[in-house]
Amino acid sequence: KSLIGWYIGTSAVASSYGAAGALLVVLLWVFYSSEIFLLGAEFTRAYSVRYGSRSDLQATIEASKSRTDAGDAGQDRKV
Repeated sequence: KSLIGWYIGTSAVASSYGAAGALLVVLLWVFYSSEIFLLGAEFTRAYSVRYGSRSDLQATIEASKSRTDAGDAGQDRKV
């Protein structure tokens, strides 16, 4: 965001090509921003498929707690 602001401020986009040049710069910024966003989404999906997601982790923790609580049901525990 700051890089695009710097570019527009230091270049002569408005004077060289008028509003069309500024529009082109904004469209390029939107394009690259969306590419970065989608790449992040793709990475997150691949990471969750390979290593699991938090919801899977939470389900595993809950299942582990229920098994532990069932095993400790007959024992007195000091807290």
